[in-house]
Amino acid sequence: MNPAAPEPSNSPLPEDARHFLRDVEAALVDQALPLFEEAARHARRGGIEVTVEMDSSDPLQPQLRLAASNPGTRTSSYRIIADVGNRGVVHEEFYACNDETRTLPAQLASINETVIDTRLAAFFLKGFALPLDYVTERRQAGFW
Repeated sequence: MNPAAPEPSNSPLPEDARHFLRDVEAALVDQALPLFEEAARHARRGGIEVTVEMDSSDPLQPQLRLAASNPGTRTSSYRIIADVGNRGVVHEEFYACNDETRTLPAQLASINETVIDTRLAAFFLKGFALPLDYVTERRQAGFW
């Protein structure tokens, strides 16, 4: 063993952190994933290549990612990432057209239909000039 290397940590994750991560994964799968998939279907009809992926490979940072691009162009993405240290999540948008990344730290409660619909609509409008018409139809007048 290398004496300069730090000792591996055998301390388990605190119980509240484990509960938080389970809650994040449940919210991502149950609430966010169907909305991401709905936006992906709409965008595909508009000619945009879209993938949606739930990534739990890092157990401390589960995330849901929507990746989108016009054929032959770089990929833009919108992710919701667990932030276990702050017991919250980060909504992250990356726009390949100008290498811009926008992050919005938020509470777990932000994984809801209203917030995600709004974030996805803004993402597709800014990145692809594609309005998500169904979002406007779903929201009552005056919401915007």
